[in-house]
Amino acid sequence: MSHYTVCHYEKCYGPPVSYSTHIERKKADGREHVPYNIKRSDLTKHNKEFIKEAREIGRSAAIENRLDAVRHQKDADGNEYERKIRKGQICCIEIRMSASVEGMAEIIEQGRLMEWCRESIKWAQKEHGKENIVSAVLHMDEETPHLHISLVPVVSGESKKQRTTKKRAAKDKEKAEKNGEEAPKKKRRYKKKATVETLRLC
Repeated sequence: MSHYTVCHYEKCYGPPVSYSTHIERKKADGREHVPYNIKRSDLTKHNKEFIKEAREIGRSAAIENRLDAVRHQKDADGNEYERKIRKGQICCIEIRMSASVEGMAEIIEQGRLMEWCRESIKWAQKEHGKENIVSAVLHMDEETPHLHISLVPVVSGESKKQRTTKKRAAKDKEKAEKNGEEAPKKKRRYKKKATVETLRLC
């Protein structure tokens, strides 16, 4: 049978703690949580968190720390301001990485499991930004070993919509001046001046 790899992206809705319970195998109050799909509870002790911050403060807190970088920013003039995050905004994306049962068994047999995990995390960091990968947990106690990589989808710079609005506003102004009219007023997308360093959730 041929081997195959799996890389599955899933948007997470609601507070970070809702999915952390499954990933960290513990509830918000610290009590142990045993998911229904655990096959080898004796191997739960071998589950591993690779990202230092999440290991120290927990996945939920690590997500909130990254979101704070979006909430608290400075505008082009150096003034601090708070950027709100919409209630329905996707604040985290789970990347699940694994392979066929045979493929993972071969990796473990060859003693390359930790190497596979680190290479997978490096790929995610390169693809989505090192700062955005806030947690990476290896699960050994389910049917097939796999990685849960938590991505907070933060990007920098203006959104395409804002750039388009500015371009459109410039055209409208030019057209109005040509006709001797007053340029139409456009509603600003942001209350503060955006810069290339402006962070936003994507």
